[in-house]
Amino acid sequence: MHDADKVTRGRAITDKLAKILGPAQVGNYVEPRRPVTEAQQASSEQIRTGYRRVVAPDGTVRLERA
Repeated sequence: MHDADKVTRGRAITDKLAKILGPAQVGNYVEPRRPVTEAQQASSEQIRTGYRRVVAPDGTVRLERA
């Protein structure tokens, strides 16, 4: 095993917490959230309706164009 392959105790704890808590927040979480613009809503809706989620027999998930 190379030194780069070793997982330190701190890294192991971080990996477990990331699975529970999710990814780190990049913005200032104290400030109120900005309202979503109509353009952002339209873009999000286009992405949601433009793709469909497909689960393969082995359990893997991928997106396909609808």
